[in-house]
Amino acid sequence: MLKINNTIKHLDLLGNAIEVNAIEIISNMLKSNKTLKVLNLECNYLKPEAAEYTSEALKVNSTLEELNLNNNVIKNPDAIVISKAIAVNKTLKCLDLECNHINYAGVKFICEALKINKTLKELSLAANRLGNEGATSIAEMLKKNRALEKPNLECTLIEDTGIRTIDEALSTNLILVKLDLEWNMFGMNTKVHLKK
Repeated sequence: MLKINNTIKHLDLLGNAIEVNAIEIISNMLKSNKTLKVLNLECNYLKPEAAEYTSEALKVNSTLEELNLNNNVIKNPDAIVISKAIAVNKTLKCLDLECNHINYAGVKFICEALKINKTLKELSLAANRLGNEGATSIAEMLKKNRALEKPNLECTLIEDTGIRTIDEALSTNLILVKLDLEWNMFGMNTKVHLKK
């Protein structure tokens, strides 16, 4: 139905415990659908195969602008698969990977893809375990990326060292309009430094 539908622009499948075969159908639809702009797959506890199907669809889809994969137990191998799509996708503007199981190893690949990507404007990695190593990857990406405007790094276990690394990268990044660092593990000296 959605392969040929030319009116639905927003598909919300929040909290449906979607099985892999349904994700395969949705991904096949995304490969040819020309109208869908927003896809919400939040809270579906997707299986690893779902990342592969979604990634393959994103590589060829030319209309989807917003994808919500929040709270889906996405792990590092899934993040690596998704990063391959980020590197080549030319329409996605907003990607929500909040509240998954991604750490510094997975975010490294996402950041490498974002060094190439020229369209993604908003990325939420909130509530993932990035730590200072993840912050280093983010800082390196921020030095090269010229599209990302609103990264959300809330509650990602980044400490003083990681925050300062990101702060140094901001001196060369003139694109960012909002950077969310709430609920991380940095002290008062770093907070004062960031306000300057």
